[in-house]
Amino acid sequence: MVLLCICCISCARQDVNVLSVEPQAFVTESGRMGVSLWFLVDGYKDTRTLELHSPDGIFAWNLNVDSTVYNGQEYIGSSNAVMPLGLALPEGQWSYTLVFRDGRTEEGIFEIPYRDVDGALERALGQKLPCFDPVSNLTVISDIPSNSMIQLGL
Repeated sequence: MVLLCICCISCARQDVNVLSVEPQAFVTESGRMGVSLWFLVDGYKDTRTLELHSPDGIFAWNLNVDSTVYNGQEYIGSSNAVMPLGLALPEGQWSYTLVFRDGRTEEGIFEIPYRDVDGALERALGQKLPCFDPVSNLTVISDIPSNSMIQLGL
């Protein structure tokens, strides 16, 4: 009986509760766009990947999940979803799936409203990057090499 209880305790799964989803559109100095998506999760955080799908269904990313601390809280997510050069970030309802190492998934949707990419780039001239432009709802970041991934944080 004791052995059975020990086994049940060690096999019990910790709940997953996504407390908030923090999407942010970004644009590089040369105009390349992307999305940063971070989650505040309560409970089990051992994630394997983040699957991200654009509203038009044309673009999809299967991303490794990183963690970062922001305002004293640990977030999990990625800033590595970058559009092909010359293409705008699709607007509308995006979907995501967090895939955990134990096989569980957590799915959801979010929107990324943004506007005036050129204006955001103009307003960022001379600013220390990255910088958030509240008029356009875009974060302007330094250019990234075409084959590299970025780490924005929140």
